[in-house]
Amino acid sequence: MKHLLRVIHKRVGLRTRRRRFRKARWFIRRYRPLFGLRRAITYWRWTYAPASRRRIDHDGRSFLCRFGPGQSDLYIWGEVFCEQANDCVDLETASWIIDAGANVGYTAIWFAERYPSSQIIAVEPDAENFEILCLNVAHEPRIIPVRAAITQPGAPPQFVIGGPTGKSPCAFQTVDFDPTARDVNEADVVDAVDIASLMEQFGIERLDLLKMDIEGGEQAVFGECTDWIDRVEAIIVEVHDRFVPGCSATFDRATKDFAVRDVGPEGSFRVYVRRGTPSFSG
Repeated sequence: MKHLLRVIHKRVGLRTRRRRFRKARWFIRRYRPLFGLRRAITYWRWTYAPASRRRIDHDGRSFLCRFGPGQSDLYIWGEVFCEQANDCVDLETASWIIDAGANVGYTAIWFAERYPSSQIIAVEPDAENFEILCLNVAHEPRIIPVRAAITQPGAPPQFVIGGPTGKSPCAFQTVDFDPTARDVNEADVVDAVDIASLMEQFGIERLDLLKMDIEGGEQAVFGECTDWIDRVEAIIVEVHDRFVPGCSATFDRATKDFAVRDVGPEGSFRVYVRRGTPSFSG
């Protein structure tokens, strides 16, 4: 029996080492062109070290980024700034942008750079994400952080819960807060706000761009959007049918009058719609 256990342990360990080697090879191939081999290896090591916050610098930018088991900030940073995940947005100009599900601020900064005359409302419900968001955008007064959960009109305060996959700390959902619940961390309870109220709060008559990545919450938001959808020029959304069935169908019905529709590559779950303004010319 002891011999059998040693054999099993050895084989499991070998599979674990192989799996880690494949992940390391993917990681270094992804980040070596950006940071060089030495820094890419250093960042890889940090992903297996105890949780930490560190600055990463690239192309004149400096961002606060979390490292450690399960952290995904660097991956999101790569999506936004290297893979240009939002490059399908082709507006010529933008005055007002709402970033719903702003995470730690990378996308808001990308939009601020692309549209230098824009004002960006960056909405994020999670306390730690919001803290880092504020630090990352402190240098950019055109980005206004708002800690709240984007929901349908009339929703009660929301309770922030971990992502459905249980693997990514960046994937948070919100549910209606039950005031009778016991042992609730007050830091996980946030105000609910709908898009129309947010536009009214900031005096936005016409919203040039709505970016939304709220882990399935788009089902409720676009299910009740008649008060504001006609005042939005373009929307880029990540739909989460894998978390909440029917998100894509609800979004398609809400945006059926938009002239342009660009669906991202398979596996991206990203959809961009626009009413028909000229293409981005910068």
